[in-house]
Amino acid sequence: MSQPAWIAGVDPTAVSAARIYDAALGGVNNLDVDRRALAAIQKVTPYVVPTIVENRNVLQRMVRYLRQQGVRQFLDIGAGLPTRGQVHEIADDAKVVYVDNDPEVITTAQALMAGTDRVRIVLGDAREPDAILAHRDVADFLDWTSPLALLLIGVLHFIPDEDGVYDLVDRFKADLSPGDYVAITHGTTDGFNPAWYAAVAKQYESAQNRPHNRPYKAIEPFFTGCELVPPGLVNATQWRPDHRVAHPPEHIGIYSGIGKILPRSS
Repeated sequence: MSQPAWIAGVDPTAVSAARIYDAALGGVNNLDVDRRALAAIQKVTPYVVPTIVENRNVLQRMVRYLRQQGVRQFLDIGAGLPTRGQVHEIADDAKVVYVDNDPEVITTAQALMAGTDRVRIVLGDAREPDAILAHRDVADFLDWTSPLALLLIGVLHFIPDEDGVYDLVDRFKADLSPGDYVAITHGTTDGFNPAWYAAVAKQYESAQNRPHNRPYKAIEPFFTGCELVPPGLVNATQWRPDHRVAHPPEHIGIYSGIGKILPRSS
């Protein structure tokens, strides 16, 4: 049985945060090392898969909301793999630029998205916003005079404070126009057993990206300069829900929100 093209050149011994995510969503673009890591995390906290699923569900609701507001362009930073229910599928009439800092993820994504003319795949690190914003597939492919949404879905909790995470979010927002949007989901430490996070961190030791979850009060400042869309910054299960979630919010460790860029003061 032949292997899919994306496997070529992939290190089969290194865990990938993007492929763990794919495995949790029931995707097929992951390796045994990723599935073992996911299983090990599940032994300590059974809520990791529901959390990942709800993060994907809230992303889809956010994209549908943004389309209703007239947004037909999405810049998705730290996108991971374009797996099931990703932005280009939900916004099937929109331009989408996926950005990730893992070369293996980029190779896989390019193979998966080959032949799609409204999607671009860009290798870029969220910690280097100027380089991303200057990339031709960001600067030229997107129309910066038309409504646009910046998506930071499940990425900021992989950037520690010492890497200037608040400054880099401000830099991305600076290129948005008043009326544009920024959508964020972020892992939280609120209400969770510290032992669970220790177990998760251990499974990510060989991964390029490791989680740095934050409390609500440290996530809210990412929306400085924005008007939060109702219901504000809330648990992922409580952001405009369209289904009943079997797990209580305190077991879904993700905060979610959309901010509308306000006019800058002169």
